[in-house]
Amino acid sequence: MKANIQENTDILLTAINDFTTFKNELLKSIPEKVEANLSQKHEALLEKFYKYRIYYIFSLVFSIAFGTCFTVLFWFRNAQLDDSHSAGAHAKLSYKDMFSGLFAYLEGGWKRLWSDIAYGTTLDSQAHTVIEASHMPNHSNRFSLSAYGRKDISWHTTQIELQATATRLRSEMLRQAVLSTFTTTGYRLRGSLSFDIITGCRVDYSATWMRNRSVSGSHRTTYNEWNQRGRLNMQLVPSRLILNVNLDHTHNSSLSSSRKDYVFLGSGMLWKVCKAVDLNLDGDNLTNIRRYSSRSLGDMEEYYTECRLRPLSVTLTAHIRL
Repeated sequence: MKANIQENTDILLTAINDFTTFKNELLKSIPEKVEANLSQKHEALLEKFYKYRIYYIFSLVFSIAFGTCFTVLFWFRNAQLDDSHSAGAHAKLSYKDMFSGLFAYLEGGWKRLWSDIAYGTTLDSQAHTVIEASHMPNHSNRFSLSAYGRKDISWHTTQIELQATATRLRSEMLRQAVLSTFTTTGYRLRGSLSFDIITGCRVDYSATWMRNRSVSGSHRTTYNEWNQRGRLNMQLVPSRLILNVNLDHTHNSSLSSSRKDYVFLGSGMLWKVCKAVDLNLDGDNLTNIRRYSSRSLGDMEEYYTECRLRPLSVTLTAHIRL
């Protein structure tokens, strides 16, 4: 055992010496302006990692001509102080009655993560994003609770579904060299209804309401969204001519723009001419929406997405089987 410890220690010291030599040779070839921009925190952090003997990905970002950047990665592996650890529990209670067509369950979970190293990003003096890591013990706790119920009814082949979910996350994140604590609470409620109007004509409808709230110190951010979707599938000629219509509506009250509602309409028709030939007529974006915006939350960050969509289009395709 003592021989193994001594051997590992020698390997570690050799790796440190090789790495230091390589780093010094690299710095000699870097212009003075770039060398002056190297963060002293990285040097201090490197010495600390030598002391604690951990695995670390060390990133140096250099500015070169014309504002371009390149990244050099140094890898070395020692002890596993930065390994993440987790513990959790999950429970589920289910109920099924095939004769009455009733299905339900209730489930809950808890998960805890902890680590000795906190990772994050910071900005240097030139507004470049730099990955940073610090020896800061941190942890997170996540709780979730979900309830689900479904009822199948023989009348018009009706199916009703309801689901409610609640989550709560308390975690820590490294931002601008400061370990910040934040709490995120989320709620989601979904319901759906499907039934046959007549034989060969079925309607599917679903609606989802979501709310997320993130709190970090005095900063609070809330996100709300309401989404509903409908689909009509109709066999105009059984097994020969099929029509489908899709309608989507989204309302996001958290958008900063004046437009918070979007309605998308699509339709398609399938005609099976014979066993070897199918004709498809599809209409996309029939409401001709050219720009779509969305907003969401992730931990301590807000995400805004803006998409430019293709205009209204109608396409006819033929499928021929030889």
